Amino acid sequence: MGVLYLERVCDKGYARSESSSYHTTITQLDRTPLVSIIVPVYNVEEYLPRCLDSLVNQTLKDIEIIIVNDGSTDNSQAVIDRYDRVYPHLIKPFLKENSGAADTRNFGISRATGDYIGFVDSDDYVAPDMFQKLYEKAVETDSDAVVCRYYRISERLGSRIPNIIDKSAFGCSVVEKPVIILDSRPYLCNKIFKRSLIIDNGFHIPSLRLCEDAAVVYPLLLAANKVEFVDQPLYYYQVDRAESSVNTYDNRFFDIFKAFDIIRDFYQKHGGLQVCFDALAEQCRIIIFIRLRALRYFKDRKFVNLFIRTAYKYLNTRFKGWRSNPYYKNKPEYKKYHGMMRLFFSNRLFLKFYLFILSAIKGGSKDGGMKQGLIPCIKNTRIGGLLFWLLGRSNRQARKFAKFYENKELLENHIFYASFRGEEFSGNPYAIFRYLYNHPDMRDFRHVILTDNKQNPRVIPYLNDKRVIIVSPSDDNNYAKYSETSRYLVVDSSLSPYYIKKKEQVYIHTWHSTLLKTLGSDTDYIWETHNLGKSLLDSDYFVSPNRFTSERLFKAYYCDALYKGKILELGYPRNDLLIHANKEDVRKLLNIPDGKKLVLYAPTWRGTVTKPVKNSDILIKHYESIKSGLGDEYAVLIKLHHMSEKYLMRNQKEYVAPLDIETNVLLAAVDILITDYSGILFDYLITRNPLILFPFDKDEYLLHRGGNKDFYLDLNDIPAVICHTSDEIVDTIRNIDKIAGKKQAYYEEFAKRFVGNDDGRASERVCDIVFRGKDAISACDFSDKQKQDLLIIVDDLDDLRITSRLLSFLDNVDYDKFNVSVWLNSIHSNRTVQRKFNRNVKMFYKSMRFMCLNFREFKSVRRLLKNGLTTDAEKLGGFFRRNMNRNFAGISFDISVYYTGKSELYSMLCLQGIDADKKVAYWHGEKPLSTFKFYDEIVSTNNKELPLDGIAGKTVSRDAFESNFARKP
Repeated sequence: MGVLYLERVCDKGYARSESSSYHTTITQLDRTPLVSIIVPVYNVEEYLPRCLDSLVNQTLKDIEIIIVNDGSTDNSQAVIDRYDRVYPHLIKPFLKENSGAADTRNFGISRATGDYIGFVDSDDYVAPDMFQKLYEKAVETDSDAVVCRYYRISERLGSRIPNIIDKSAFGCSVVEKPVIILDSRPYLCNKIFKRSLIIDNGFHIPSLRLCEDAAVVYPLLLAANKVEFVDQPLYYYQVDRAESSVNTYDNRFFDIFKAFDIIRDFYQKHGGLQVCFDALAEQCRIIIFIRLRALRYFKDRKFVNLFIRTAYKYLNTRFKGWRSNPYYKNKPEYKKYHGMMRLFFSNRLFLKFYLFILSAIKGGSKDGGMKQGLIPCIKNTRIGGLLFWLLGRSNRQARKFAKFYENKELLENHIFYASFRGEEFSGNPYAIFRYLYNHPDMRDFRHVILTDNKQNPRVIPYLNDKRVIIVSPSDDNNYAKYSETSRYLVVDSSLSPYYIKKKEQVYIHTWHSTLLKTLGSDTDYIWETHNLGKSLLDSDYFVSPNRFTSERLFKAYYCDALYKGKILELGYPRNDLLIHANKEDVRKLLNIPDGKKLVLYAPTWRGTVTKPVKNSDILIKHYESIKSGLGDEYAVLIKLHHMSEKYLMRNQKEYVAPLDIETNVLLAAVDILITDYSGILFDYLITRNPLILFPFDKDEYLLHRGGNKDFYLDLNDIPAVICHTSDEIVDTIRNIDKIAGKKQAYYEEFAKRFVGNDDGRASERVCDIVFRGKDAISACDFSDKQKQDLLIIVDDLDDLRITSRLLSFLDNVDYDKFNVSVWLNSIHSNRTVQRKFNRNVKMFYKSMRFMCLNFREFKSVRRLLKNGLTTDAEKLGGFFRRNMNRNFAGISFDISVYYTGKSELYSMLCLQGIDADKKVAYWHGEKPLSTFKFYDEIVSTNNKELPLDGIAGKTVSRDAFESNFARKP
């Protein structure tokens, strides 16, 4: 093994990586950690922050986190360095040449100094109290090994907790209760082992490419004096990362047999084989059968046949009689192998037949399933393609929205409300609904509420009301019908990406917060702007609480230069609910005794829109600590963001403030608010009550989001007491009058800036303008009439020859003269390249499939893709305008450019879908498109004349064209 790390040895051999800054304190050198946590890292920059966040926030503080970078080629080392700078007292980083997971863990073991050793894979994460609970159990019972339960996390399938056969088996040795072998599972990550057990017995992880965990776990369990159990899922095991070993599909399968040879030989040598034979045989069978099922993803039939033959031979010789094993026959956890499945797996010939049929149907792709098997063949036929267009859910959704957009008249007296895309019915849309519903002059309106929960307490009163229509986001027909035909729409986030705004519709966007945490283009997840940016551009009116929010929101979502609507800085309608709420009535609803002060802990959600952090354990722990510390003198509630609430475990929901009380009504009864990075703090300013900020994970939070700035405000500029531990919060609350009083003068000034427009009449002012026709002047206009608007259409970011030229062009544009927008065909397009786009560029996305209206359009699009421009394809103007209006309804450009120059379809989108004074296409030297003849100019990147007759414009060189946009020296 070639090691590149640099060890700086102090009194106790404390080591740091050569790429990390070196930190030393007396405390660091003197302490002996209770647990050493070994984290092997290889190309996991996307997952690593989540993993390290969960480790640096462990409730067991006396730990060391040994991070070994196994020669990663991505930005994993930069992530490690950032955490090392912030947590030098916890982290011991090392960098070495790539040698595999087993060798990397062994390297970590050799550097560990803790009493116990645990292992965490860098694409997984753990509960905040995992190592405290495992360590306390180990010390309490004097056990060499402790096991906990775990979650199997899949972004596609959700999470589940594997079953346990016999919990009572733990607390003794494996020889006494062999079922421990099955219940412990073959992983290092859900266990801790006494370090002396590993070191004194010379255990090391064998250099296998698969099942290396099992090859050391089961010998360790046998050697342990006893194995204890914590009956809680504390480890979060990510099973669907493409590079994970669980998703390995190659000749590494054969390492299973090497691993179990090691295990079997160890048990035989130490006298445990005979008594543990059945448990080992069943565990071996389970692992082998998992890989046998995975053979359907292989196209190499020779490999498949060889592995099947080897697998059954191995079981029949090394674990003879495995079919009659009592664990296999009798345990309910393995009933899925009974019946037909058991028949298939009982004999290798039956298994081959099963795999042949499955492979023919589903193909050789784990992720795509049938998409890679029969489906492509079927789709490429006329009948098959039509069937998929008719029956596919996404196509049906697109067709519904297209139909109601094109063919249905507006319902003049209908108002459509969408709060958080139908996940909620609260906030500003709910407040405006309440005002309109109860106003005597507005009784002719019908109200359409989009919600996925008819049992929402704010929806239940209207379920049988003739004036109210309830629509589910999954009801494609009614969702499309009412969103496309309601005259008015009130939205605080976005609608379906298939929604297209009609010219006559009135779209009111209310947003849902004053901005504190960065969003959209100010983070590293710029593609998350796609549907929200579209929603903002669709709006005729944007209801804003203050100028601060207006300026930052439109810039973050790339809409500042193109927005054509009016910005109404009138205060927030939802704050009307707070101002008019009766505090005593709310306290009675909450059963708060007289004399008790109400404290609310309202943390924001973690993660990003597409990848929220689903584990709220640390937030619940802080709540419990605050509640316990304050005792009976205070009533303490927790209110989580709705994106966090849906991931709560059943036993955690009892802590949360009642859902039937709207958040802004709840705030009216709160005496002290504790929050972190949530916009709720701005609404709470209206009460003039004390505010506490609790940014306990600020550094991790910012690391995870990334971007070009931390927050939109410095946290120190907020008139709140900042605390970093729950104990600090308890002390602050007990002295709140004295502490908060020091910030009172600034509090008033700050509140005037951010909620100065809120007086309880914001809903009335919005409705006067929108529904009563009162004149309104936009509070601000971000567009610059002196600049030209340039739109660039790009449908392929993977061609580096083209994208490198594009990036160079965009870096040289004079942004004082041009507003440049880039339209991409997918939010998933080469995200590495997306992040390289010049920060001045506005990013927009198609994001979903094309929206065909009918079979005629469907046929015409297919012909265009296959044959190029025909008379039939020239009739697709409605199709192209419809699809581009999803992003740019009512918006025109000075110049539109089809930069990729490869697709007849995208070329026509530029020509017929975009309203622009001048149309330009790039030609990169391939066969020219038939649509080129309709462009005003063709830009040649190879300085050749375009070999196409009848072109309307002229061919110009790339340098000549791009010089028109470049900054002048």
